[in-house]
Amino acid sequence: MRYILVLMAILIANNYLFSKDVQPLAAFKIDSLWYIIDYNGNTITNPLKLKEILAYSEGFYVVSMDYENKLKYGFMTNDGQVALTNFDEVRPFMMGMAVVGKDFEVSKDSTIRMYGYMNNKGQVLVQPKYLEAYNFCDSLAWVMNYHERGYIDMNGKFKLKLKTNDFGNNFMEGLASFSDTSGHFGFINEKGEIVFGLNWDDAGNFVEGRAKVNKMGMYGFIDTTGKLIIKHAYDFANDFSNGYAFVGIPGESMYKPQWSLINKSGARMFDFKYDDVRDFAEGLAAVKEGNKWKYIDPQDKQVIKTEYDEAEQFQNGLAYVYNSGLKISGFIDPLGELLISIPLEATEIIDLRLNKKVK
Repeated sequence: MRYILVLMAILIANNYLFSKDVQPLAAFKIDSLWYIIDYNGNTITNPLKLKEILAYSEGFYVVSMDYENKLKYGFMTNDGQVALTNFDEVRPFMMGMAVVGKDFEVSKDSTIRMYGYMNNKGQVLVQPKYLEAYNFCDSLAWVMNYHERGYIDMNGKFKLKLKTNDFGNNFMEGLASFSDTSGHFGFINEKGEIVFGLNWDDAGNFVEGRAKVNKMGMYGFIDTTGKLIIKHAYDFANDFSNGYAFVGIPGESMYKPQWSLINKSGARMFDFKYDDVRDFAEGLAAVKEGNKWKYIDPQDKQVIKTEYDEAEQFQNGLAYVYNSGLKISGFIDPLGELLISIPLEATEIIDLRLNKKVK
């Protein structure tokens, strides 16, 4: 069976065209209609009669809508055209390729979802035949099924195969973490050579020259030579961002960690004290203490006076916040000024820069 786009070429909302140069900031839903706003807070479409707006990347929105009494997933372009697919899952484009999933019946009562890839011209370059498929990163993507697994190139050809029971992560900064048949983690280069490791219980990707690695339940960080730079001392660890990483230890329980912050040499910036955190971005981080969120700098100084019920990380000078008492919902600047408001009656809000549902 071939899986091709059902090109509808319809203009949403009374033939209103998107600007081709638009940079969307967020989408929100009021009643049954979706609105999209840009970085100036301007609504860039008429209300959209869609089921969901799920994400945005590389000029395409991932959307769903009811079509012929069925829920369909597809892509919406900045010129207002919708292309619905007959896939059961679509993910945002990365490097011009999107993961697509299709359900296959294995018995009367069960199905299995298999994954492939579509390019941004609507061509299905890799038919759905993998049990899992990751987004492309560094021009390679991890895929696996029952009989083969490893890394494919953007033509869908295997560039590097791993053993049947190995598991891999995507390449980042020229290296990828993987686990062997015994469940030990190490790192390979793009030639498939094991460069170091196979002595960790877990390992993440390299970000800013550091990767978190777990030994006997505790996380530390290595550099790109495999040297342990930050000792195994933490039950929880996030990746580095803006030169800092949040690390955690159990609080009242393992399910309620307390978070601190380290720099790239491993020095702690303050004690374990926060109940939840967002990664540092543009010199600020949102941290939760009790029921309120606030913004701090790396020295744990509260930078913005107002505290919030919800707060997200900064990107391009804006961060989403919500304060029920002050009736604030929208995007602030690093000084705490509310620059872009979102109506309080919005039932769903998607930050399209992070592709994250914030309400």
